[in-house]
Amino acid sequence: MADSSKDLQLRELKDMINDLKKMIKTLQATVDAANKREEALTQERDNLKEEVDLLRKKLFGSSSEKRSMDVPGQLNLFNEAELEQNPTIAEPEALESLLPEKETKKRKSRATNAERFSGITAS
Repeated sequence: MADSSKDLQLRELKDMINDLKKMIKTLQATVDAANKREEALTQERDNLKEEVDLLRKKLFGSSSEKRSMDVPGQLNLFNEAELEQNPTIAEPEALESLLPEKETKKRKSRATNAERFSGITAS
């Protein structure tokens, strides 16, 4: 009987070991699934942050049509004139120096109220 009780204990311990191994595999699979979900959520969060930043720049950024950054893969349609422009053409500042200087007209002084009532006009 001593052998049968030892055999019984040994079988119970072996069964317990097998159950614990199964539980470890199940828990490891659960941890792996949680890690994958965390990675997916982190990626989604980063994408949403980038989208929010882009929308904020569009909404609150400068309203000029000139953009400092080009969108990759997008053709620039409106810089054709700049590319075809002759660089030897004089700048507007250089053209202004060639024009004759403007003469300023002298304004006639207005008569004050006292002069109007006295009949004297300013010359």
